[in-house]
Amino acid sequence: MSKFFYKGGRTNMPDTRSVGYKTKKVLRPGTETNPARVTVQTEERSAELLALAKANDIIIKVVIDEEKLENTVELDTLLQKTATQVKENTPSRNDPCICNSGKKYKKCCGV
Repeated sequence: MSKFFYKGGRTNMPDTRSVGYKTKKVLRPGTETNPARVTVQTEERSAELLALAKANDIIIKVVIDEEKLENTVELDTLLQKTATQVKENTPSRNDPCICNSGKKYKKCCGV
């Protein structure tokens, strides 16, 4: 029962299972449920791209059409993922110096 009521009647609360939540999941491209789509003109190019995708554990769907231009945009974006960059922490003031002088960082390099 809600704390807001009118003349003692019960307030019906809305069903939150279907409202306000994302019901459609975002699918990652290059997986079994959402393969990357590639259009090529020749059978040789198709075999080349399938071998490249298999080497990188990417699932693609190849369409061979001689009239359309080659379209490998989805495969190219999956292959060009950048590695995660890790930033090294600078030593705090009282840590030993990174130049191995034996002094504290604040007295040596942290001036």
